[in-house]
Amino acid sequence: MFTKQKKRALFIIFFCMAAVFLLPVIMQDLLKEILPNGNLVYICVIVVIMSLIAGLVFLILYLRDKPKQKYKATAAEKFDVAQFGDGNRTDYDNFVDWWADCNINEIKDNSLLLGAYQAMCFYNEVANGGFGQFWDYAENENWDFARTQKLFKWLLPKEIFDLFSQALISHVNGEDCERFNKAFDFNLMEQNVLPRLAERVANNYKYKVSLTQYDLIEGITPYLKQQGYKKQNKRWTKNIGEFTLTFYIQGSAYDTDSYYIRPGISLNGFTDYSPGVYGHFHSLDLKQQSLAQVIADWENIVKDWTDKKLIKERLQKFLLWEERNPLEKRRQLAAQSFNDGTKSDLYKDDPLPDGGNVFFSVGKSLREYILQNF
Repeated sequence: MFTKQKKRALFIIFFCMAAVFLLPVIMQDLLKEILPNGNLVYICVIVVIMSLIAGLVFLILYLRDKPKQKYKATAAEKFDVAQFGDGNRTDYDNFVDWWADCNINEIKDNSLLLGAYQAMCFYNEVANGGFGQFWDYAENENWDFARTQKLFKWLLPKEIFDLFSQALISHVNGEDCERFNKAFDFNLMEQNVLPRLAERVANNYKYKVSLTQYDLIEGITPYLKQQGYKKQNKRWTKNIGEFTLTFYIQGSAYDTDSYYIRPGISLNGFTDYSPGVYGHFHSLDLKQQSLAQVIADWENIVKDWTDKKLIKERLQKFLLWEERNPLEKRRQLAAQSFNDGTKSDLYKDDPLPDGGNVFFSVGKSLREYILQNF
């Protein structure tokens, strides 16, 4: 298999050979005086002609060797929620069509989609032409190999990732990477890796995930570190005197890509009961939006829930509301709204005061502490 790199190297070598053996032909008069037998000149002429022919052949092959086009499915459609109801199409069918018709500029900010796209390209190019063809393709598409390596470490099994990393080192060092072809586990990719990636890409579109857990962690880590937070796994904390701030990313036990952002605030002077993993104030709303929006929302949470005067005012308003809406009444409203299908309008006649949802999970002793000390 002659890769594009090999063709380029060969036509350069043959042209150089032709130039070297052309010198004795040009200097044949001098050589005849030194070597009366002219056979050497004839041999050089033959070598020059053969080298030129071989060089031209590989030059033509090199110039005609355009980057390999990706397989184009006959029904190239992007993922759409409507397709998931079609029992005749699998997630993998949709994944292949999405990949074939994908605009990389539309997915470059979503690490899951970009990584899945590049993993499929990796498999496709190695399957059709080996590692040499893959590097030609990736370089022609201007891949950021440092980012690709991080994404593959996240998405691919260790054996596939290790093989990619070894081949990348060899490629950077200018070595032939065709020796890695035999070690590539096509069965693992076809039967396990790609179908799983197809499912994850399908879920990303189906549930309209705007910020993956991977992208959130990659983006929030340097920000929180700069702000002085201490990190333990996916939980960041910062003691600011009277309060401890907690930013916690909780993964789902049922889906690799599902997660929850659990912001929390703990009161360091309150010792009646532990704040636990989440904090004393933990029913705080922080949606999975853009990274910039998550940071802005977190800063607003910290600002509001470390303002002692504001916390006390919110608690006082909540206690008045709770007097008007005791637990028994709330249970009756909940049962009625469930039967009527109007759960979202549970407190429409007497809305919760701002921040009131947080105090549902705040115990009596903590409420008293706030009223007495804030």
